[in-house]
Amino acid sequence: MTHSPHRLRGKATSWAEKFEEMQKEEAGAPEPGFYTTVQWSKKIKRSTPQTQRLLRMAVEAGEAEVRSYRVQVALYKRPVPHYRLLKPSQSKRSSAGKAS
Repeated sequence: MTHSPHRLRGKATSWAEKFEEMQKEEAGAPEPGFYTTVQWSKKIKRSTPQTQRLLRMAVEAGEAEVRSYRVQVALYKRPVPHYRLLKPSQSKRSSAGKAS
């Protein structure tokens, strides 16, 4: 029997964990300050792929937050990632020790 390359062999994922992860998606309108990648690309006047890359880097650096909201797309509600930039005091990275 071969194993799927997409699933880790060592850790079995339970249905309870899968459903718990799905429930974390926010429902309803996004909070103020959260925008989709397309909205961000229009705000900063960059292409969508470039904006996507910049947002992903900001999230990895702890300078942006991402939440998935269920948005009406055609006939279905789909989870769409929304991003919000964090103020320096809110980010995970500390400015302590930096010279001013």
